[in-house]
Amino acid sequence: MSMRSHYFTLLFFLLVIAGCSSDHTEVQIEDDHLKQAIMDEIGSVDALTQEKLMKVEKIVVTDGEVSSIEGIDQAENLEVLELHEGNVFDWTPLTDLEQLNSVEMGDVYLTSDPERNEEVVSVVEILEDRNVSLNYRLRLDIPEHEGHSKGLFYEVSHNSQTVYLFGSIHIGDENLYPIRNEVISAFEGSEELAVEIDIDSLDEMTLSRQMMQMGMFEDDSRLSDHVSENTMDEIADYTSQLMIQREMLEQFEPWFVSMLLNDIGQMQTDFSGNDGIDQYFIDLANADQMSVESLETVESQLESFSSAPLGEQVDALHANLDSLDIYEQELTQMINLWRKGDREVFEQLRNYDSEHGIEMMDERDEQIAAQISNYFNESQTDPVFVVVGALHLAGEGSIPYLLEKEGYDVEWIE
Repeated sequence: MSMRSHYFTLLFFLLVIAGCSSDHTEVQIEDDHLKQAIMDEIGSVDALTQEKLMKVEKIVVTDGEVSSIEGIDQAENLEVLELHEGNVFDWTPLTDLEQLNSVEMGDVYLTSDPERNEEVVSVVEILEDRNVSLNYRLRLDIPEHEGHSKGLFYEVSHNSQTVYLFGSIHIGDENLYPIRNEVISAFEGSEELAVEIDIDSLDEMTLSRQMMQMGMFEDDSRLSDHVSENTMDEIADYTSQLMIQREMLEQFEPWFVSMLLNDIGQMQTDFSGNDGIDQYFIDLANADQMSVESLETVESQLESFSSAPLGEQVDALHANLDSLDIYEQELTQMINLWRKGDREVFEQLRNYDSEHGIEMMDERDEQIAAQISNYFNESQTDPVFVVVGALHLAGEGSIPYLLEKEGYDVEWIE
């Protein structure tokens, strides 16, 4: 045998040994709960090797919270991953799993770190592009803000005219206040207040009747045609607090039931619309005999909800039902975010909405931006102070974005 033949024989032998060694090398899984779930799946109490991990097609973590999925990318044949609890910081290992088709992510958090949030968004987009079925509950993890509340605040100007835009959170408590001086000074120097809807001008009985009429199925459909028996039972347990029994519940479309659940969630907290930003400025305007204008109607807002595809309505209903147990926690986090005035996180939240939700938000913003443009075509020179939901003031398609696109000078006042 020639030296060349000896060389290739030795090389082949080394490659085989290396391959076998690699297959039997112990794999490091950072999270103990995840590692235990994998060991349970393969029925082994020995060391977790690459060879064993390659055989795993499904991982279900039922015991304990998972804080890391580091190392899971070595399960190259994994198809299903179910993490029902936990707070995973880095989801990027999922993008290396080409066979993945279903992931139960549990709670997915947006934090005050925009770069980290972008990584989460990127992972979700990559997996969705691969048609991976994703199920997760979006949550916030925002530290408390010290000092006066900032909110989202803009000054829009054209020639000698000015319009101020201030982002609202519609319900809250005393922790929303005080609001920073720049905002209050701008309001006090304005001639008119414009809000989404002048709440004080509404008749509650008429509004409730109108909402119920719009919320009913127009045909013979029933809510139970679209959700499971268990879901119906769970919803009925909650709505009984509003004296709405199951048979009556059957008449309503999913979007309306979602609103009922939101009301129930709010009832279980100390938060109130009376302490929300809209009501705060409406009260100030009324006290100063300032004109208050509605930019939208109740009908137009309800149409935004009711026009959503039935499938998206059902998805939103399930999401609301799943989040009732954390309603107060999440609203507290939203208040932290609003007080901090973190525009980037608001923008990321806006982009997390459903396809229809984003379309409806964009349409509403186009209509409101057009009305704001009219202020610059009127003869008045005193400023107008506009209060709309904070999500309307962040990101592409938002009111500031549209006004700047139209040529107005838009300044975000941090």
